[in-house]
Amino acid sequence: MSLRDERPLIGKLDTGRLLIHPPPNLCAFASLRENFFFGFGARGQRSTSESSNVTSNQCQGFTAGARPPPWLFSICYLLFAIRRTRMKWDELYQSGDTPWEKGAPAPPLLEWLRKHGALEGEVLVPGCGFGHDVRAIAAASPRSTVVGIDISATALKEALGFSSVGREVFQSADIFALPQSLQSRFDWVFEHTCFCAIRPERRYDYLHMAVSALKPEGQLLAIFFLNPWDPKDELPEGGGPPFGVTEEELDNLFSPHFSLVDELKPKTAYPGREGREIVRLMRRRPYVP
Repeated sequence: MSLRDERPLIGKLDTGRLLIHPPPNLCAFASLRENFFFGFGARGQRSTSESSNVTSNQCQGFTAGARPPPWLFSICYLLFAIRRTRMKWDELYQSGDTPWEKGAPAPPLLEWLRKHGALEGEVLVPGCGFGHDVRAIAAASPRSTVVGIDISATALKEALGFSSVGREVFQSADIFALPQSLQSRFDWVFEHTCFCAIRPERRYDYLHMAVSALKPEGQLLAIFFLNPWDPKDELPEGGGPPFGVTEEELDNLFSPHFSLVDELKPKTAYPGREGREIVRLMRRRPYVP
């Protein structure tokens, strides 16, 4: 599926990059991280001429046989983990192993929009997948800019294949390394099936993303998957994804940074999710300690 050059707002993927500022004694860390450790360029293409060697001038401060400092191992592990996660989700989309992809917007979102009206302003949808929720929000408010982000290039290409319904934009981004252009920008963050897809130990990182993306007193509208598994279900290794969450856990996680504005148990749901979800509207506190 080709990208559409005639649609400048959403016709090309903004791949973004993880920017790390190296210490002064490592002048070419960008070259090291992309070529020496991974052998890949910025857009996932294997490097050729520029990747063959790292010269002594590029690595001032290191001598042959010297042990790299501990921080270098930490950064390399972080970069490897991000790349591995990106590949994992993209492989699932490529293989069609996407049980979360329902081919339509989330019914509780449509129920909310009918009852409360459109989300006005700028809206961020993390983990947007094929963009069904993005388009539903954009269609309800033609004046709003709705930005869907995902780590999977395959999902984003599929999202671009749908006709535009409003001011929707799709961008490649990692929620755990949110680009500066997406920080302190949004009036709304809409959550659906992204929170439940990440491991519970990374939920504070998700919280940081939501706080970082929103303007002061911006709002988080979230559909939380409380109990995705039946007692008779055989849980995947590690308990998910999707990972369930209790209302008490949500309170403890979000209440220091968000005030609860509204809550409802949706009357509509995808088949199999009836009674398993909760919708919460939360407002970012004006001061985050």
